Amino acid sequence: MSNHELAIAFVPPQQWNTVYDLPQAFKHGTLFPDLDKPFYITENQNDASEPKLFPGSESDPCQKMLEQISQVSFAADELRLYLDTHEHDTQALDMLRTVLKQKKALLSQFATEYYPLTFASMSDCGCEIDNCYCWSKGPSPWEGACC
Repeated sequence: MSNHELAIAFVPPQQWNTVYDLPQAFKHGTLFPDLDKPFYITENQNDASEPKLFPGSESDPCQKMLEQISQVSFAADELRLYLDTHEHDTQALDMLRTVLKQKKALLSQFATEYYPLTFASMSDCGCEIDNCYCWSKGPSPWEGACC
């Protein structure tokens, strides 16, 4: 096999087209509909039967905000990956700026209303006023409780 090529891969460059809205992107696992290629499709798939990542987020404002933070964080990661190879794409840069502002505002609001999710948002939980160390003020999101 030393004189034979096993394969030559061709991957077409990704183009900026329409993007999913944030809840759809989070659900599909990609911001880009063109990259949404399911490995398998089930017959009679019903969205109502899908498990929810944040059960109760419709009625619990804390869970709803955690879901929004997860969605904007996911979108920021998707855009960062896209911009690694398309650094001059102004639409993607504008969307990244918007998403990062949303994420910063949501993290600050969450820290103010509940507890800090990141070490950087600890200053938003009133520690200067209360003279406290509020990093461990609430449960971690993976512990299954919100507030």
